[in-house]
Amino acid sequence: MYSANATISFTLTSSQPIGNDPITGEPVFSTSSITESIRVSIEPDTARASIGVLPGKDITGHFYTGRLIEPDTLPTWYRAGATLGITWDDGKTGKFYIYPTMSSRFDLEAVFGQPISGVLLT
Repeated sequence: MYSANATISFTLTSSQPIGNDPITGEPVFSTSSITESIRVSIEPDTARASIGVLPGKDITGHFYTGRLIEPDTLPTWYRAGATLGITWDDGKTGKFYIYPTMSSRFDLEAVFGQPISGVLLT
């Protein structure tokens, strides 16, 4: 089976008004953030290891593929075209551009986990 070697994270930041500035009368905002993450097993794809500039995007990097380890299903924030933070178990960090993936017609995801693919940005 696959063993997790990285974490892909998404941070949602929101601002809520908490009152008004006594001098200017302008609203004062409180900022909070929520970070969600998934554990993945991801490795370089040797068949297409490097990517030039993607059409319509200013993105260069190395192509990676793998499987979702936990949770069992992909969250709604994980979608094709998103750029998310990635942290390997050895402490290295980077940005990961998500590519679309197709589910297996044999339902292999139930055994091996959801497929993950994308470009590790350079």
